[in-house]
Amino acid sequence: MNQGKVLLLKRHPKEKDAAGRWEIPSGKVRFGEGPQEAVVREIREETGLDAKPEGPFYATHYMTKSRKMERHTIEISYIINLRERRTIKLSPREHTDYAWVTPNELGEYPLAPSTQGVVRESLRVYQSSFNVE
Repeated sequence: MNQGKVLLLKRHPKEKDAAGRWEIPSGKVRFGEGPQEAVVREIREETGLDAKPEGPFYATHYMTKSRKMERHTIEISYIINLRERRTIKLSPREHTDYAWVTPNELGEYPLAPSTQGVVRESLRVYQSSFNVE
């Protein structure tokens, strides 16, 4: 959240998962890396922004299974402060556009399936925890 808005990134049309849909900055934790380190790295890689995580405020998990693999995913949502205001510089292989949107505008953006639940639930928890609407 930044001034009451959520940063969404539009996935590249050639991405294999959720091509052309919108998502929040996210990614995987590398071996030996802590979750907060991963948040800083992923935000920098995907947006060029220098983030300072203030701490997690929501976590969830889910399992998926396909013919090729089984996966147990843990998602942690962090409160992020930007160290400085900069223009967003997208990773062109991953994303083609970005938007800062209010919670009421989320319905105007086709979200990636993995993003829908975590964004809505994170906003609910954030708003109730910090008395923000």
